Amino acid sequence: MEHEFIFSTNNTTYPLEDHPLNHDDLKVGEAVIPLEKQIGSMLIMGFEGVHSTDPNVQKTISYLKSGLLGGTILFRYNIENPEQLGELTKSLHQANPYAFVAADQEGGKVQRLIKDKGFTGFPSAYDVANNYDIDGASDIYDNLAKELNKNGINLNFAPVVDINDEEKPCSVIGGLGRSFGGDIEKIVDYANAFIDSHHKFNTFTALKHFPGHGLASGDTHKGMVDVTETVHERELKPFYDLIASDKVDMIMTAHVVNTKLDPLHPITLSPTVLKTLLRDKDYDGVIVTDDLHMGAIIGSYGIEEAIIRSIDAGNDLLVISNNKAACGGVENCEQDYDLPAKFVDIVKQAIDEGKISQERIEESYNRIDKLKNKLQLV
Repeated sequence: MEHEFIFSTNNTTYPLEDHPLNHDDLKVGEAVIPLEKQIGSMLIMGFEGVHSTDPNVQKTISYLKSGLLGGTILFRYNIENPEQLGELTKSLHQANPYAFVAADQEGGKVQRLIKDKGFTGFPSAYDVANNYDIDGASDIYDNLAKELNKNGINLNFAPVVDINDEEKPCSVIGGLGRSFGGDIEKIVDYANAFIDSHHKFNTFTALKHFPGHGLASGDTHKGMVDVTETVHERELKPFYDLIASDKVDMIMTAHVVNTKLDPLHPITLSPTVLKTLLRDKDYDGVIVTDDLHMGAIIGSYGIEEAIIRSIDAGNDLLVISNNKAACGGVENCEQDYDLPAKFVDIVKQAIDEGKISQERIEESYNRIDKLKNKLQLV
């Protein structure tokens, strides 16, 4: 059974009591958006479950309906086959047609819709860049994006634009074939093809992992990775070249430390880095965190502090996977399906205490809303 999704609701009406959000609510400047919903729009949460009747899925759906959750992220354990995935994502979109439904579908080692479960299965970035010209890559990525769209996924956390060190590849980037290679021009060309294909099928993308993870020697799932001695300025160039193309939907931050850029914070939590290397470089699009449940963050800060610091640093969307595998064995990593309500409370208290300004929330809400309008998700 196939489920075609077009992320527009112009011909669909949802009863107010079932779906508190409406089109006017999302027009900032024409209506007052409750602070709680502005905050909730900033959270993307993972869950366990495969059917809309599963308890964790039902709770997630209730938060989507309330407007206190901006989106969800799917993992392999959420996916059994195309029919099941279509039914699951349909229930998520019915709960909130404006929400992101995300996945990591890079190809190769990192993809959630896999051949063994009845999907196409796609080659890694490295294999594509080394075995196909741009036209061939575009054909592959057209099919990848079409399959995501058909199955109700409107945000792909890809492509990876990290530079690969051919002689000493990072174990979790080049070592897994996730990078297009070591040539910056090639990275940009193939990333452009990836983005263009997704936009053709009304699907968002996110460049990762800013400001570069390809020369790192560790895995941020397991703990903090210091790249101070290995980082190179040229790692920024793929991001900047793609920003200049005016195609970038989101940029995902890396949980790495560079003491030359910020001696106190990892990149994800660094106001200095996100301002000087992104906002001051004419990027006013959405910044999204890598998963805050990864060991590098949750192990050092705990979830409440990570939320506050991420927003204060300038991130617009926060990903919290509820995926224990992402935590790398860190003890204080707990699944929490009431996270959206707690997220709102944590942020509101931080505003009351002067740790975050309400203007900071409004900035993020406006960026997210602008992005959704770009591909007619609203």
